[in-house]
Amino acid sequence: MILTHLDKLSLRSPSAIALGFFDGVHLGHQAVIGRAVAHREEGLAPSVFTFTMGAEGPAGKRGHTYLMTPEERYASMERLGVERIFCPDFSQFRGMSPREYVEELLVGRLRAKVVCCGEDHHFGRDAAGDVTLLRELCGPLGVRVEVVPPVLLEDGSRVSSSAIRAALREGRPAAAARMLGRPFGFDQRVVHGKALGRKLQFPTINQQLPAGITLPAQGVYATAVRVEGRFLPGVTNIGPQPTVDGNRVLAETYIIGYQGDLYGEMIWVGLLEYLRPVQRFPSLEALQTQLEQDTARARELAAPYCAKAGGGRLLPL
Repeated sequence: MILTHLDKLSLRSPSAIALGFFDGVHLGHQAVIGRAVAHREEGLAPSVFTFTMGAEGPAGKRGHTYLMTPEERYASMERLGVERIFCPDFSQFRGMSPREYVEELLVGRLRAKVVCCGEDHHFGRDAAGDVTLLRELCGPLGVRVEVVPPVLLEDGSRVSSSAIRAALREGRPAAAARMLGRPFGFDQRVVHGKALGRKLQFPTINQQLPAGITLPAQGVYATAVRVEGRFLPGVTNIGPQPTVDGNRVLAETYIIGYQGDLYGEMIWVGLLEYLRPVQRFPSLEALQTQLEQDTARARELAAPYCAKAGGGRLLPL
């Protein structure tokens, strides 16, 4: 259940609420959300309090990009077992003091009995509240606060949305996948392209990447493509396409071993490995030779993941 307006809520049961923006729903976010979901056994509704924002991002910086669309974010939360997703626009509560945020919003409207958050969680006007203040305000109201430590990688680095964005921009999708717990991907509708790939015996699907999403480094990737409930290996070229309004970023994917018409379908493409940068070729023959090499390499890299992720479920690399 996704709730965007919080002024007239009438909740039948109390909530265990995970607090945060949760861009990417990475391993650290999953730990926080999982803590809230665990309280279902106590009769509390597993919930998330998040919010929607524009291009300024959670930190108030213009031009911010995201790892997911809001719809993808909410779907990921629901797959983790969340029953209630409270996602008002940030403007609905940005002016609240920390005390108002806890007493009027979390407890008064959302019926919080347990709140779960990361160590660096801030809340209230100008982000004035921290986890210490959260405990001070929640304690007298009978609300438990559970602070979840960050998730660390093997090298000791911390899993974070900013680190994932950096990895994608640097052409390191496998590093991003280790932090996400799954490959980074996009679920977009297939649109018509120039049909050049079909002429080269490499028919492709074309997808426009949504505005505001973090763009991976331009280039050619080995990918896993979810088609008709199964995963198939693919070769995906990500790069700009000139238009009348300027450039748009297009993903063009050759799905290895698939023959069919997918125009208008929503198809998920996950990035597994960066193969090479975008190149210009002296002839169509040279391009075709390179595509054959890309296909062989992508099949080798993607086939094990596609076999493991049978049934359409996203799994770690």
